[in-house]
Amino acid sequence: MRELSALFLWLAQGEVYNPRADVLYRFSLWATIVGVMGAFIGLGVLIWQTVLTRRSVNALVASERAWITVNIDWAPGYSGMFDTSENVDGRNVDGHITTIRMKYKNDGRTPAWITERRACLTIIKSLPDKPPLEHCEIIQHGVESLGARNAIHLGELVQRGFDVLHH
Repeated sequence: MRELSALFLWLAQGEVYNPRADVLYRFSLWATIVGVMGAFIGLGVLIWQTVLTRRSVNALVASERAWITVNIDWAPGYSGMFDTSENVDGRNVDGHITTIRMKYKNDGRTPAWITERRACLTIIKSLPDKPPLEHCEIIQHGVESLGARNAIHLGELVQRGFDVLHH
């Protein structure tokens, strides 16, 4: 209280207040600057922590989902491709045919629901980024369940002819 009355007396005498000479003012100014910098650092830490939490949640979701792999083997009793000839619209069309078995495996921790299966056999020169599903025929439409953790389902035999596509 004494310092405050001295300040008022000093100001009343007509002297100009010099904040550079006031230690308390300089200390509070530096404390404000340090506090603002600390707030920005804290905000940056919170943003980074949010990014890391999002990555962790995405990894957890990916690890818990169903992961279906399909292995294609020659069907028992069949060992490869066969040349065929068909009569299409009055003309002979040469082609190839094979019989395969698809084995589905769920490597994930969650049961899977297979809603559609398509099949086509195509010989291509290079692997496309996205499979050309417009060439594939629907062989199963409807819901089929596949259990979790290495559950295996042997698909029925699929016999298909195939074309040679140039990608």
